[in-house]
Amino acid sequence: MKNDVLSQISNNANNLVINNLVINLNKRNIIKFIIKNSAHSTLHIGYKEKFIEDTATTKFLGLQTDNNINWKNRTEEMIPKLSRGC
Repeated sequence: MKNDVLSQISNNANNLVINNLVINLNKRNIIKFIIKNSAHSTLHIGYKEKFIEDTATTKFLGLQTDNNINWKNRTEEMIPKLSRGC
């Protein structure tokens, strides 16, 4: 699996170069969804000595989510907004 991921990243990077596009790995992150009572392992994915950051929470399409796929971060984000409206 690791080699497949690295191969895909390399192929995508080559396609970007051909089309004069650049991927900014500093603005990318990886979130690995886990279930309760499972061990958390770190992903090391990168290209040309630059690695994509592994994170426990991220904002995707305007929604804050975490690697446990629960709504705790979203509700904590919404409470101050809702209390200002009252």
